[in-house]
Amino acid sequence: MAGYESWPRESARVTICAVRRGRTAVARTLLATGMATVLFFALAPAAFAHEEEKGVPAVTDVQEAIAIIAGHQGSFPEAEVIDLALDKVMDALESDHTEGVDLDLVRQAKPAVENGDLDTALVLLERSIGACPGAPVINPNTAPRTPP
Repeated sequence: MAGYESWPRESARVTICAVRRGRTAVARTLLATGMATVLFFALAPAAFAHEEEKGVPAVTDVQEAIAIIAGHQGSFPEAEVIDLALDKVMDALESDHTEGVDLDLVRQAKPAVENGDLDTALVLLERSIGACPGAPVINPNTAPRTPP
C-alpha cells in the first residue's frame, strides 16, 4: 500500500511541474512580445522621421538652410553647420510643395554645401527663393514693428 499512497503525490508533483512549465512558457512569450513591442515603438519614429518633413514647403527648408549658414557660420563647428544646412537642402529637394523655389539653383547649391563653400551656397539658396543675395540677417526682436 505504501507505493499506492505515494502515487498521488508523485502525480501532483508532475502536475505542478507541468503547470510551472506552462507558466514559464507563457511568461517567456509575454516577455518576448513585450520586448518586440518596445523595440518597434523605439525604432518606428526613426524610420518615419522624414515622412512628415515632406509636408513642409521647400521655401521653408531653403529659408532654414539660409538661416543656418548665415546665422551660425563661425559660432559653431563648420562640419555641424554643413550637416544641418545640407539636411535642409535635401529636405527642400524632396519636398512635395516646391512653389516659389527654383530647384535648379537648390541643386547647384547642394555640392557647394557638401564641399564647404558656404558663401557660394548662400548666394545660390538666396537666389533660389528670389531673395536679394547678401542682404543682412536682422534680429526680429529688434526690428521695427510698424513702418516708418
